[in-house]
Amino acid sequence: MFKTRGFSSRFQLSLSGPLPPDIYSATRLQEISLPSNNLSGFISDNIVNLTRLAKLELYGNTLAASYPAISLTMIDLLENDFTGNFPASLYSCKSLRAIRLGGNRLEGEIGTDVVQLKFLSFLSLSDTKLTNITKAIKILMHCKALNILFLPGNFLQEAMPTNDNIVGSSGFTNLRLLSLANCQLTGQLPIWLSKLKNLEVLFIHGNRIRGSIPGWLSTLPKLFFLDLDNNLLSGEFPKELCALPALVSHNL
Repeated sequence: MFKTRGFSSRFQLSLSGPLPPDIYSATRLQEISLPSNNLSGFISDNIVNLTRLAKLELYGNTLAASYPAISLTMIDLLENDFTGNFPASLYSCKSLRAIRLGGNRLEGEIGTDVVQLKFLSFLSLSDTKLTNITKAIKILMHCKALNILFLPGNFLQEAMPTNDNIVGSSGFTNLRLLSLANCQLTGQLPIWLSKLKNLEVLFIHGNRIRGSIPGWLSTLPKLFFLDLDNNLLSGEFPKELCALPALVSHNL
């Protein structure tokens, strides 16, 4: 049942219960945006009838279902009750540009079919139960349009992949933000990060990374934000980082 929360200086609507079945007959619908409510139950497979639906924004509910294989450009189902492996049906949504599925109970590995999402620029899978960070990096580096990649709270206690060749010269060519925070990753900071020449923001906090802070981080020409807090790093702060191009002011 849909219920209203009441009136204040700003109208607020609090929805509860399942999505109404009539919504799947609205074939001209282009957007569903009902975040932060108390919606529950399953998203019907009939959602495939909404052939014009481009944006599905239902974060902050307790919905569960199979994922729709339709012409979406954005799907935001953050903090719901989805379970199982990363949904393979999303790989057929060729127009997808943004996926946010964090805070669900996903598990398993990211499949190679994600490379088919040619326009995918934003991917957030924070705080799920994904495994095999090495495979994930090898696959995701081929997503050429990827700008933002949030993977915190996954790959728990795995080793940070250190193979220099895990990222090729054409990998992550447009990546601007990478988060591998709070994964309890072990090992050292890998030199393949130095290949991410468009990287601006790097979150590695909340891991078990050892060793010293490498001076080669200064070779990232656009890096301006680096968070290495709550690791097991030791040694001196490398003076090379003071010369990061994005931190140097030319107005002095």
